[in-house]
Amino acid sequence: MRKQYKFLSLVLTVIMVVSCLSLLNTSVLAEEVSDGFIYRVQDGNAVLCGLENTVSGDVVVPQQLGGYNVTMIDGAFKNKFTISSVTLPDTVTVIAKDSFNGCSLSTICLSNNLTRIDEAAFSACVNLMAIEMPDSLKTLGPYAFSWCSSLKTVVFSNNLSLIDSETFNGCSELEEINIPDSVSYISSAAFSGTKYYNTQSNWTDGVLYLGNHIIAANKSAVSGRCVIREGTRSISNFTFIRCVNLTEVVFPLSLKKIGESAFMFCDNLEHVLYCGTVDQRRSITIEKNNTSLLNVTWHYGFNPDETEYYPGDINGDGSVNNKDVTRLFQYLTGWEVEVQPAVLDVNGDKEVNNKDITRLFQYLSDWDVKIYSSSTNFDYSGEDSGPIISF
Repeated sequence: MRKQYKFLSLVLTVIMVVSCLSLLNTSVLAEEVSDGFIYRVQDGNAVLCGLENTVSGDVVVPQQLGGYNVTMIDGAFKNKFTISSVTLPDTVTVIAKDSFNGCSLSTICLSNNLTRIDEAAFSACVNLMAIEMPDSLKTLGPYAFSWCSSLKTVVFSNNLSLIDSETFNGCSELEEINIPDSVSYISSAAFSGTKYYNTQSNWTDGVLYLGNHIIAANKSAVSGRCVIREGTRSISNFTFIRCVNLTEVVFPLSLKKIGESAFMFCDNLEHVLYCGTVDQRRSITIEKNNTSLLNVTWHYGFNPDETEYYPGDINGDGSVNNKDVTRLFQYLTGWEVEVQPAVLDVNGDKEVNNKDITRLFQYLSDWDVKIYSSSTNFDYSGEDSGPIISF
């Protein structure tokens, strides 16, 4: 009997604790209504989370609800079909996921202190024609404006760093896009289905650039050597995936990021021609699933205006000097040193041996000798010398 009392006492204690926690949670997240605006108090601020049916047409969100500053919009306008326009107060810093998803509004005035627009926040706002982002905005989530089929004008924040995946996917009227220099990366399909994407004259040799970024590639049009133009900062994830006809790619010094799976399944890729040095290559962020890119030969100090590699530049610093003689000697003596395989064969006899050290030393001593110049397809002449190459 005593055991039964103890068990009942324990059950009642658990029920009381759960009830108290439930009441505590309810008191924090309880919804209140003010002039048709449904809100909750969170961390000392008001979060606008709903609208009564009396709110329609041109909506001006008040700066305060219940005496609390309105700092977040969280789903309040989702699937609201009687809204024409919305003006947000400058107290709002966050527009949460799906907040305006499917809303009928055609115009919106954002807060001047807005820092974040989350996933699908304005997705499928089919009447929205323009959006001007304040410079306070730093984060733009995936699908944020996807399928806004009437959207024609976008003014980006000058402090925006990332345009996430499918952010403007399906915005079929969006044609003129000016990406600010603050953007360091544009993720996959961010502008797929836009008028800019669908205009063939915007594509160059099967590649679509947007500002200083590559955002797409046509798998059937990319073949042989692909020269990434100078000034390009990033290549979006999945861009060159399954480009099986791609054999060489030229990377400029400006390149800083290659997205996930950007060169996945490029099974015939053989050479990467990089315009910088080995040390400069380390500044490039190469994300996962790019083994097709990482498992091939990289050639350094490449000049995209010419068709040759640079035999003799063994250490990849962009010049031929005594350091290269030392590096070649160390390589031949079995030292574990980093070298460029394509430039080791200085005399072009298809072997790397002491003859190459001699030829390189003679060249640097200003003897009347020649350094082999290999073409991009590595058609070796088989002779002991080739044309002099300028470094």
